[in-house]
Amino acid sequence: MTDSGVHQYDSTLVNMFDAATRQYSQRVCYVEGDKTLTYAQLEERSTRFCAYLQDCGIKKGDRVALMCPNILEFVVCMWGIIRAGAVQVNTNPNYTARELTHQLTDASVTLLVFHHSATQTVHQSLPEVPDCKLVCIDSASTSAEQLSETLGQPVTSFAHAVKMGESLPVFEISLSASDKVFLQYTGGTTGFSKGAVLLHRNIVANIDQSRDRLSKVLEGQENVILTVLPAYHIFALTVNIMLFFSLGGKNVLITNPKDAPLIVKQWQEHQVTAITGVNTLFNALMNFAPFEELNFDSLRLAIGGGTAVLSSTSENWKSLTGVTLYEGYGLSETAPVVSLNCGEQHGGIGKPVLHTTFRLVDETDQDVAPGEPGEIAVKGPQVMHGYWQNDDANRQSFTADGFFKTGDIGTLDDNQNYHIVDRKKDMILVSGFNVYPNEVENAVCQHPGVLEAACVGGKDPQQGERVRVFVVLKDSSVTKEAITRVCREHLAAYKVPKEINFVDELPKSGVGKILRRELKRDQAG
Repeated sequence: MTDSGVHQYDSTLVNMFDAATRQYSQRVCYVEGDKTLTYAQLEERSTRFCAYLQDCGIKKGDRVALMCPNILEFVVCMWGIIRAGAVQVNTNPNYTARELTHQLTDASVTLLVFHHSATQTVHQSLPEVPDCKLVCIDSASTSAEQLSETLGQPVTSFAHAVKMGESLPVFEISLSASDKVFLQYTGGTTGFSKGAVLLHRNIVANIDQSRDRLSKVLEGQENVILTVLPAYHIFALTVNIMLFFSLGGKNVLITNPKDAPLIVKQWQEHQVTAITGVNTLFNALMNFAPFEELNFDSLRLAIGGGTAVLSSTSENWKSLTGVTLYEGYGLSETAPVVSLNCGEQHGGIGKPVLHTTFRLVDETDQDVAPGEPGEIAVKGPQVMHGYWQNDDANRQSFTADGFFKTGDIGTLDDNQNYHIVDRKKDMILVSGFNVYPNEVENAVCQHPGVLEAACVGGKDPQQGERVRVFVVLKDSSVTKEAITRVCREHLAAYKVPKEINFVDELPKSGVGKILRRELKRDQAG
């Protein structure tokens, strides 16, 4: 595990929340469709939800999972959870039951707030977490009573929870910068999903670091950011939801990132000044005719992250909007921003942000020779405390002097800009989301007709990479459609293989280990 680097941050997110809600009380902070929340309204509603959580017995340090898309309820819940001193476990509402169960059990979640669209998944997970309390952000057509009947245990509607909070006391919680605030699940640099423990100071530091690097386009301005990426993803969580809130900005939440007409409508209505996204989002928008016809005079900032921004995307974006597409780099484990290229041509991922140091290391954690590629290792106040209850992963992921090893291979150019050249592990990045080959292979092998499988990534013009599997069958009648069906049962949609290849055998080492690198070299496109 790491210390917080050379610079200490001693404030909490609650301090930041209190300062922002006082200073900007009458401003609108979050927008969803035609619904809005002012800073004052958010303070009031999150107070009520905090009171409800405390009445449910939620104590400082308890884990509360939030399984919700980009809607106003997300931010009300989030700030209520944080103000109660609990630790928020950010959960993808599109997870399968297996993925959800892993998070809930690994984090020992006390209470789950879930969107009604995830009801079936929650139902399938409940046998493994019988003592988990449930709050549902329900729809107009489904009552809490109906949900309780469906799930076989009590469910409180979110609206009722907030209503109950009106008449409940709020107990002040003593929080420090070193207290945990988020468990951000990620595969990290090795294996299956692990919880990156993020402290208050990690997020506060990254807000400060981002403000410092972006001060010319943010400070003293009216900021309106379009949040298309899901808020449960660390990029949108820190850079959109937190940073712009601290600046008194307006955050326009897009619930469905594929709803291009809504994006255009909201852009026109709110005169967007900033947008963050992954390469595929910028590409999709530029290929949607009504978006091309927008007026981009208000736009000052666009940042791509999560996966590499292609040069063609950057060039097309600048040509269309007149605004340079910045490229950021970071990980869930670093809260996330560790470097940012603010438009320097051929500058890769740019230079480390404030109070952040990079090393390029070899397999023995020694610095590589100048000009040589090495694994990027990071130290700074935004770097996580460590992985949740996983000493083995922590030992593997940190150097002896406290640098976090990212798993990405990088180089340093003559202008002191860093460049990503490859990934150390076999992780696949699909539209900015991590896909881990072991998990896909395990899903494929759930089919009784499969002997073995290997998963690798391949280039994809839309998603950056696509998931490809090579399958050895023991039953020749098994079809590709059958493999896809079993994957859909066990994996979120973005992890399901886009390409399935049946082969007679897989390349193996002398000890029988499947050699994915040979599949990538010889057969991947």
